[in-house]
Amino acid sequence: MRTGAAISVAAHVAALTAWLLLAGVHPFEPTTAEAITVDIVTPEEAPPLPKEPDYDFPKFDEKSNEQAAEKQAARESSQPAAPEQPSKPTSTPASNAKQDSRQAALQQQQQQQPAEPPKPAEQPQS
Repeated sequence: MRTGAAISVAAHVAALTAWLLLAGVHPFEPTTAEAITVDIVTPEEAPPLPKEPDYDFPKFDEKSNEQAAEKQAARESSQPAAPEQPSKPTSTPASNAKQDSRQAALQQQQQQQPAEPPKPAEQPQS
């Protein structure tokens, strides 16, 4: 039993080592430093910084709120108010027939079912 576990561990370690070496991973090899070229520029030689954009944000204070409310009221008063008429659903002969058949079916169900007397409410025992 122990020999099977030892063989499994050895096979897994060999497979992992082969996979790492074939992938180009060399953990114990020293790496060479790569040179990075940098141009040193004095402040006089540097290009000017880009100009910061000018953001024009609206200012919210009490005066601007009052002015906005006055403008809104002026707009509402200048528009004539149209009288609102509730829209009535139009009934077609087909919908009338459906409603009549539903009402007849409900009446028939009510006639077939006897009315049950109301049950007395249970009172909690104290």
